[in-house]
Amino acid sequence: MAFPATLTANFRTTADQLQVEYVVTNAGREPLYVINVSIRVTSQGATVEPATPRAALASTGELVLASAIPPLDPSISYAVPPRFYASRLDAGASLKQSFALPLPVAPSGLPPKREPREVVVDRVAFVLGVVPASAVPNAQRQEIGGVEVWRLRPGAHQHQVELRVEARVANLRVLTE
Repeated sequence: MAFPATLTANFRTTADQLQVEYVVTNAGREPLYVINVSIRVTSQGATVEPATPRAALASTGELVLASAIPPLDPSISYAVPPRFYASRLDAGASLKQSFALPLPVAPSGLPPKREPREVVVDRVAFVLGVVPASAVPNAQRQEIGGVEVWRLRPGAHQHQVELRVEARVANLRVLTE
């Protein structure tokens, strides 16, 4: 049986940006938590923003943009376990969101071993994590800067489903080592 959520996306490059507009639709019978928000803390307080996906250049030459709970490193012991923030998508609802990344796209965690070089790729994938609400009954509703978000506790990553959409995009410049 297919997962009851779908993801569509449009990718567009300009002279200085990769622009992505996506729609996630929950065709299921229960709410989903969508891993699509980040919390920015400044001296004026905290604000909720669309998540900036982690970028990685796959060995196949595809740029992968991930807005999902990352795999946890089992060798790391946390004093306070990581928590993840999400928006809630009710059954039957859709959510439209967008983000832009500057070109060339710099993969997350690019090690500063050598001077990076720029390559051009023609394939991109966007991965969006969603978690069924029933799988994380201990999610906590919070309001940050007037925006409702849901704080997911450790263990939510075990129930995450990664929705993926791929496309061909011309002139997609990426930094690599």
